[in-house]
Amino acid sequence: MDSPTLQPPDPNFTRGRELKPEDRAYIMKLYHEGVRPSEIARQLKRSPQTIHTTIRRCRTRDDYSSQPRSGRPKVTNDRIKRRIIRYIRTRPLEMANIIKESGYDKEGARKRAIFEDAPDVDEDDDDDNDDSEKPNSAT
Repeated sequence: MDSPTLQPPDPNFTRGRELKPEDRAYIMKLYHEGVRPSEIARQLKRSPQTIHTTIRRCRTRDDYSSQPRSGRPKVTNDRIKRRIIRYIRTRPLEMANIIKESGYDKEGARKRAIFEDAPDVDEDDDDDNDDSEKPNSAT
C-alpha cells in the first residue's frame, strides 16, 4: 500500500469538498507510520474530524475511492446514446419540430448543446443491427 509517489494534499483546498483518493491514501500512510491523527491534521491543515472520519472509513473499505452517489441509476448506455445522436443528425428537421412542439426552443439551444457535446459518431457504426429501421423487402 505504501507508495513512494504519495504526496501531501494541496493546502489550497476548498472547504466542503471531499478528499481525493490520493489524499486519503496519504493520510492512511501517515497513520500506518504511527503519526497521531491530531498531528496529521496539523501537518495537512485539515480539521481533526476530517482525519478521524477518513481513517474510520478507510478501515472498513478495501480502497480509497469515493462511494457511488445516491440517486436514480442511468437508463442509457453508450449504445443508446450513439443511436440517439445518429437519429438527431440524420433527421434534423424532425428533431426541430419535436423540440418546437415540446415548447422548448430558446433559439435552438438544446439542439446546439446536443451537437456540441456529442462525440463524433461514424455513420457506419451499425453495431446494433436493428432491422426495425430498414424497410421490409420480403413483403
